[in-house]
Amino acid sequence: MNTTSIDNEIENIYSRFKSAGIELDKSKVRDKLNYLLGYKVPLNEAVRTVTMALRKDHNLPFESSKSDNAGLARVGSVEEDDEWVTVRGKVMLESEIMVLDILKTHKPQGALARDTIQNVLGTLGYAMLDVDSILEKLKIAGEIFEPRGGFFRAV
Repeated sequence: MNTTSIDNEIENIYSRFKSAGIELDKSKVRDKLNYLLGYKVPLNEAVRTVTMALRKDHNLPFESSKSDNAGLARVGSVEEDDEWVTVRGKVMLESEIMVLDILKTHKPQGALARDTIQNVLGTLGYAMLDVDSILEKLKIAGEIFEPRGGFFRAV
């Protein structure tokens, strides 16, 4: 294996993570690559495996494109128009999106019991939706509810 190729790949991995604000230890990246290469894993597959593991370790769920100049970034950091990104997300039912929008728009004051939330869903015609699912999606979106002793308090 060509040492220059490995050094170039280490530098590529390092710079991609640095562009996302994460400083990697190049020697650890080298060790991980060399471990895989020791088992005759092709360099491109070893790079992909190490990148995926580092992305997971640093909680970067968004995959970069295959191009060398693409960086890893959180979706909130994308500011330029016409910038190409790959985003991983969850598919939601249209009815769930509508309920989330209503709950976000009419942010309740104080705490809501689970039954109250279920009644609101029923009144809106969405009784079939799971309260836990809705609340988990609000939590993932960084929105309004935080569970506290059977109630959900607006944050």
